[in-house]
Order: sequence, then structure tokens, then C-alpha cells
Amino acid sequence: MDNQKTLLFAAKFCFPDQTTVCRKASVADVVFLVDGSWSIGKENFRRMQDFLYIMVSSFDVGEDKIRIGLIQYSDAPHTEFFLSTYNCKEAILEKIQALHYKGGGTKTGESLRFMLENHFEETVGSRRQEGVPQIAVVITDGQAQDNIQEPAKEVKDTGITLYAIGIKDASLEELREIASDPDDKHVYEVEDFTDLQDISHNMLQVLCSTVEEVNQITHFSQVCTKATLADIVFLVPTSTSIGPENFQKVKNFLYILFSSLNVSSDQIQVGRAQYSNETFKVFLLNQYSLKSDILEQIQNLPYKSGGSYTGTALDFVRTTYFTESAGSRALENVPQRSLLQTMCFAVESQIKAFTKHYADIIFLVDSSVNMRSFTFEQIKNFIYQIVDQLDVGTDKYRVGLAQYSREGHVEFLLNTYKSKEDMLNHIQGRVTFLGGPLQTGSALEFLHKVFFKEEAGSRISQGTPQFAVVITSAKSKDDVAEAAEELKEIGVKVISVGVQNSDWEEMEVIATSPLVYQVNGVQGISQLHQDITDVLELSVQQQYDSTLDAKVPAELSNIKWKIKKQLCKGCVDTEEADIYFLMDGSGSIFPNDFQDMKVFMNELIRTFQVSANGVRFGVVQYASTPQTELVISQYDSVNQVKVAVRVIHQSGAGTNTGDALRYMKSLFAKATRDNVPKMLIVITDGESQDQVTKAAEELRQEGIVIYAIGIRYAVKKELKDIAGTEERMFFVNDFDSLKLIKHDIVQDICSPEACKNMKADIILLVDSSESIHPVDFQKMKDFIQLIVNRSDIGADKVQIGLLQFSSEPHDEFQLNSYSSKTDLRRAISGIRQIKSGTMTGKALTFSSSYFDEPKGGRPRVKQYLIVITDGEAQDIVREPAETIRDKGITIYAIGVLQANNSQLVEIAGSQDKVFFEDNYDSLTFLEKDILFEICNPEDSCKRTEVADIIFVVHGSRSLIDLKFQGMQRIMETVVNDSVVGKDNVQFGAVVYSPDPQDHFSLNTYSAKSSSSSKTFEARWYQCLCCWSGRSE
Repeated sequence: MDNQKTLLFAAKFCFPDQTTVCRKASVADVVFLVDGSWSIGKENFRRMQDFLYIMVSSFDVGEDKIRIGLIQYSDAPHTEFFLSTYNCKEAILEKIQALHYKGGGTKTGESLRFMLENHFEETVGSRRQEGVPQIAVVITDGQAQDNIQEPAKEVKDTGITLYAIGIKDASLEELREIASDPDDKHVYEVEDFTDLQDISHNMLQVLCSTVEEVNQITHFSQVCTKATLADIVFLVPTSTSIGPENFQKVKNFLYILFSSLNVSSDQIQVGRAQYSNETFKVFLLNQYSLKSDILEQIQNLPYKSGGSYTGTALDFVRTTYFTESAGSRALENVPQRSLLQTMCFAVESQIKAFTKHYADIIFLVDSSVNMRSFTFEQIKNFIYQIVDQLDVGTDKYRVGLAQYSREGHVEFLLNTYKSKEDMLNHIQGRVTFLGGPLQTGSALEFLHKVFFKEEAGSRISQGTPQFAVVITSAKSKDDVAEAAEELKEIGVKVISVGVQNSDWEEMEVIATSPLVYQVNGVQGISQLHQDITDVLELSVQQQYDSTLDAKVPAELSNIKWKIKKQLCKGCVDTEEADIYFLMDGSGSIFPNDFQDMKVFMNELIRTFQVSANGVRFGVVQYASTPQTELVISQYDSVNQVKVAVRVIHQSGAGTNTGDALRYMKSLFAKATRDNVPKMLIVITDGESQDQVTKAAEELRQEGIVIYAIGIRYAVKKELKDIAGTEERMFFVNDFDSLKLIKHDIVQDICSPEACKNMKADIILLVDSSESIHPVDFQKMKDFIQLIVNRSDIGADKVQIGLLQFSSEPHDEFQLNSYSSKTDLRRAISGIRQIKSGTMTGKALTFSSSYFDEPKGGRPRVKQYLIVITDGEAQDIVREPAETIRDKGITIYAIGVLQANNSQLVEIAGSQDKVFFEDNYDSLTFLEKDILFEICNPEDSCKRTEVADIIFVVHGSRSLIDLKFQGMQRIMETVVNDSVVGKDNVQFGAVVYSPDPQDHFSLNTYSAKSSSSSKTFEARWYQCLCCWSGRSE
């Protein structure tokens, strides 16, 4: 009995809670407004109590954490408890269990106003003035018996986020009126009270994320309290794209921010402007010196719709606000700040964070004879359900629909309908079955040409995410690979949905990995719509989140934008090369595009050290016939070549690429130098009118490396035939995009020279956890083999070690275990996957010692750790990674599939050393980038470019051979690390013993080799031998 008394007594106190879910959502004020009218009944009221119990149990309740209030309403609202009534979760839960059912009518509007006036007040526990998130959750089972529109608007206008849960007979229109925008986040409907528990988890997730978002903003404002003296102008857009609901949130954000500033005439002065199509002066810097006056102005700011003319607005602020008459203290050296430019953080990102993001979505539906009519109707219903869940509108989600069999058929374009209702009516009543053969490849081409265009309503040029949902019932009768790849290359994410006899391998080719879904039967189709909706909305948000983070996106389709290294002074290691451009000047190219092509060529030229004995450029233009614009030996400086390129005029006419390639053979034969790399860069925008394969093959047989660049209507197969390999084939959709591939081409040209004579220790730390499919693990091994194949392996060259990790790390082989490629390849082939957890931090700690001398490391050479993982680490990675980097080791982090970009940055130390791939197949393209980074360390550009250097060398016979050879190596190193030429670095040498002798002057040699490197080395060595009277 005593024990029982103790337990009862203990229940009155607050112990650590048992089921807290929202741990990150640390601070919020949440008020529940629950319907207690007669239509509910006692049994259902009890179920509503259970729902409230689950919700509150999941919060971290406390005076300085989450506060809870509760109102029950029917004919009139009744306060059950205020936000300040209970600071203890257990007490709230007891109160919820003991609630008395009231009964009565359904005065929802009156109750909303009561909640605003009586519960969200500082006197009863609301912390609105402190910037704490204010949230209300309305639960009702029927239509309101009074007006709800005005009270709901008043609640939302004060910055309170409103959620509406409707049960059974609740009006969806009223729920949408009550709730905050967007509806898909704030409105919930269930058929019965027994279904309430089914939505509790989803509801909690949304509530928690809302609280976390606002708390982040509050955290930002705390940083600003450190500012003590400044003139700050807040320039905030109020364009249509933000909307009145989100504008209110912007006002709340500004209120929090202003509250944290030390406002006065001798500390921080604040001005405020807002803009859309025009810019409006709200108040100047010297207008208010009291914080209370400024806060009142913020609360009364009106919303103005329109566009976003940011440039004009910034000019307005500069000329109107930052003047002495407006209160600016610039002459007193007080810092002047515009919030759009810089102030504690990027406000534009915060405004965007308030805004829901959207996409353009096109459904492409198989309507061939393979698709049963009953299944076709189910597919229509599937699309109907997805569209019904999306927030559709001109500035929101845009949706298009096409069906296909032999060819594509437009149902409606992205800009056909502005309302969801019209769209749904079309899907239900106007989409009819076509029949015919299944040609998915042709349909994908149709989709590319018709839908993803600005005139069809696509916002692809504005950066809006683009999706295609392709639904197939069987394997296509034509090829899908090329058409699918072209879609993905322009940035479209393709979701592949298979029904009936769909072919999984073909679906994988069509889709952006891993967005492949295959279902069986009607039930499978009906259950899939939520998965697809979630994928669409999550992908859109992730894409915008990456942009707001101001980092290289972690998830990009088909590595279209790979992380590239900007060469600090161009291609410093490639000192000798003969490079010709073969440029298409046919009539299909517009003058502006021809100009873009010349700009691209000049941008590429300026990355090289151009000289008569160094890198040389020539240009041939072709259309129906080729013509030489610039002979390769004609100019010997970058500026001369660039000027010559700029004055090239377009010839026009046809496109005989094969004839032009044959013409290049004789040009290279006339001008090129022995043992100097020869390269041809072909740029074309269309299909050749003659054969190219044989002509290109003949050039390659002469040792000429060909790069093929295709634009717009160029044929990829033809480009591959010209280049001879996909590795040197490039394709862009317009001439302006040529700049995106410049560094890829430069990198490929430079890599062989950059990696020559490199010394490095490279350890690969690879994820071997159970989340990696055995096929993908093999692809990872293949990637490691590629790195080995391209490296100059040896005890005095590149050493490679390999470690695996899962729950535990495992040593496969150390840096000095193998000194030949054959042995390394054999060892890599034999490794076996561990298959367990993902303890990346533990593995990093384990790997650190493998760079030390006892385990084969060479601390005096460059050392690199390459980490490959496909998931999120289950332990801390920051500290062990920092420890490794502190030893001078460079870390590259490669993430695949579900890897966490934030963790990858913590591992690598910076975003520029993070690589992210959509799938393991893409690793094949990454090995070049990684090795180029390693071969071009950040200090590699400290190469002498212009100087006169004279060696004064001790050459007496007393010098022993070993010391002489050491001197020789020092001088060779200096020469090799310099750009030799009459306009660059010149070398001379004087030998002294009893009588000094001039062995060669500064202008004797203008290149490291006049005919070949070996000849120069022999001459150089002979000179050195002469200095001490030696000869060999």
C-alpha cells in the first residue's frame, strides 16, 4: 500500500518524458481548438482525446520549451487551459484525459476570434513578442454555423500558423478557408474519428518542421545583437510570387530581427523600403529613433503585389536612403548596410525559405494496344489523385498531360489550364484510349520537343524543376535510350512507372536513378499515387534547399554540373601542343550563336601558355567547303590569337564535316612538330551532309586527338564517330552553354602533363555497408581500378592503399604493400564486401595512422584520402576528419545515392572537395576529375613565368660525382618548374673553378627542347659535365 501511495504521489511531478519526438522543435506556443458539439458524440470525443494525448506526448513540453493551450468549443468557446497553465507534460496529459464533453452547436468563427483575443496574449503565456512560433490546430467534424472567413484571416494576419483537421462531415472548403497556405501542408481530412491516429505521425512531422524553421530564423536574429553601430536599410520584396500569407511571415521575421537590434540615434539606425514593380519608401534612417515606433510600423506594413524589380529597388535605396538628408552617417564612418546586400545573413534566402516551391510536371501515358482499357482507367484515376493533392496554379505547380502509342498526343500543355478543377475535369472526361503500337522512344522525343518549351508553359529557363512521369505497360518497339538521355541532359527528372508487362531494364534506362516504380494489379496502382506525390514534392524542396545553402548541389541528374577546378593560371603543365579548332560556319547557325562560339574558343585559348615554341593554335572554318582562318604557326601570343579569332566572319552554306576533317590532315602534316601533342577541337551544330567516320579515323591514326563538341541539333552518334570515344565527346543544348564545358576540355588536354612525374600517397576509404548492392560494390571496385590504371604506380611515384569500413574498419592493403599496377589490380579484385552498419567516423580515425611512415606513408609527399560512401554516417565525422586534415592530408568525399551532403562537407572540409553522384555508374566519369584535382594541388600554380635566371655553378675537379648529380637535379627541377621561352623564363649558366666560363647565355635556348625533350636533356647534361671537365 505504501508503494501505491508513492506512485500516486510521484505522478504529480514532471519526470523526463517517455515519448518525445520533436526534440529539435525546441520552442513553440501551440493551442488546440477542438469541436465539442453534439454532432460528435461521447465515443468520438474520447477518440479525439486520444489523438490529443498522442500529439502532446510527442512534444518536449516545458516553460522554456513547447507550451500547450486547449479550447473546447460548441455554441461558445471554453478555455480548458492557457499556454501558461501547465509547465509539465504529465499535468497536461492528465487534463486531456479528464476533459468533459460539452455538446451544443458549432460556432467555429466565434471560437477562432476568442482564441486570438484570449490565448495568444502575453498575459496568458504567449511568447509572440519574443519571436516564438505561434501555432493553432483546429479540429472539427461539421460545417460552421457562423462566418469563419474574417476570424480565420485575422488569426493568420497576426502570424499564427493555422492547421485544420476535418472529420466525417467537415466542409473541405471551410477547412481550406481556416488553414494557412499551402493547403496540402495545413489541411487534413479523415473519414472517421477512428482514422485520427493514422494522421498523427504525419501531422507531428509537419508541426515539428514548422517550429524548426521559425526557430532557425530566431537563431539568426540573435547574431545581429552583436551589431552596435550601423545604418541599416531593410529592402524587402512583396511580389505576387511571395503572396500575402508568406508576406505576413516575412513581417514576423522582421519583427523578430528588429527586436534584437540596439536601435537609437547614436547606435543602430534603421530604414525600411519595399518593392515589387515599383519601390516604396516606408521610413528613412532618421525617421524613428525608438524601437517601439519601428515595430509598430512593421506590424502595419501593407502587402503589394507585382513583379520583382530588384535592380531598380537597389538604385532607389542608394539614392534615397544612403544620403545625409535621409540620416546616413557615412561621413562619420558609420557602416552603411542594405539588407539585400549584406546584414548578418542573406535575407533573400530567408524570404525564399518562407515560400513553398513548385515544379512543372508532365505525365506521359502509354495508350497502346498493350495497355488494357481497365488499367488505362486506373491510370487516369492515379493521375487524378496526384493532381488533386498538388497546389496547382500559374505560379505554383504546372501540370501537362500527353498520351502516346505510335506517336505522342497532347491532352493539355503546362499553360492550358490555370485552375485545378479544369484540369481534373479534363482528366476525368476528355482523355480517351488511343490504341496502336508502343513506341516510347518516339514519345519521349515528342515530350522534349513539345512540352519542355517556354511557349508550352515550361519554366525551365527560370530554373523551375522539371519532371516527367512516364507510364508504360510493356517494352517499347523502338529504342528509348537516346531520347531519355536527351531529356535528362536538359535537366528533366524522369520518373518511370511500369504496369502490366513493363520491362524493368527499359524503365531504368528511361528514369533518373533511382526513380523507378513497378506495380502489379489495380491495388498497386491505387497505392502508388502517394509515393509519387511525395517524391515530386521532396525532390522540389531538396533542389531549392541546395540553392539556398549556396553550395554545389548534392543531387544533380547525370552529373551535368560536375564539380570543376578553376585552373589558377590556365594549363601550366602543358607547355607544348599544336591545337586546331574546326568550327562549323554553316547557314544553320545564327550570327549571335557564331559569336558565342568565338567567345568560347577565346576563353579556352587564354588558359594556355601560347608561344612560338609552346602551345600554338590554328582555326579552320567549314560549311560546304573548309577554309583556313588562322594557320597554327601564324601568331605566338594569346592576344594575337584572340584578335584573329574575333575578326572571323561566318561563311554560311552547308555542313560537310567529313570533307573538313580530310582537309585537316594536310594542315597538321605541314605545321606540326615532332613529339608534340596534336589536337583537333571540332564544333558543330548539326548533322554532317557527308560521311565523317573514315576521315576522323585517319586523323586519329596520325596521332591527332579529336574532341567533338555538338550543339543543339548535332547527332551524338556522329560526334562519337568523330572523337572515337565518348570521353572526348561533348554536347550542349545551346551556344551559350559552351562555357559550361570549357573546363572539361581543358582538363582533358592538361591531365597527361599535369600528372607526369607526380608523387603522392593515396588511400581509398570505401563504404562496404549492407545498404550497398553487390552489383554497386563491384562498380566501386571498378572505379578504384580506373584510378590505379591512370596513376604512375611505384615506390618513388604514386602509392595506393585501400581500407574498407562498415560497422568496423578493415585494412585491405597499406600504401607500400604493392609497387606495381598488376599487383594492385589483383588485390582490388579480391576484396569482399563486409555488409553491416555505416560507422564512417570510426573508419576515419582508423585511417589516420595509415599515412604514417610505419605503415608505408611518406609524410614529405602529398597525401590524399578518398572517401566513398552511399549513406549517412551513424557516428560523428567532423572531429576525426579534422584530425586527418590537420596532418596536411587532403580529403575528397564522394557521395552516392543517399549520402548526406552536410556530412560529406564535414569530411572533406569544403564543398569544392565533395563529389556527388546519382548512381554508381556515374563513378566511371569521376576518376578523371579526382586525379586532375590531385595532379593540380592548390599551390601548383606557383610556377615561374617571366624571369632571367643564371646558374653560377661550382665546377672544379674536387667535386665528387654524387654532389654533382645532386646539383644537376636541383637545376633540372628549377627549369622544369618554369615556363621557358624568350618572352617567359630565360636561363644562362656560368661555371667557376679557377677561371669562370660562360657556357650558355640567357638567349641561347628558348625552349626546354628545340626538337625533343630527350635532345635537350642530353645538351643540358653535356653542359653540366663540361663545367667539371667530365664527359660520359
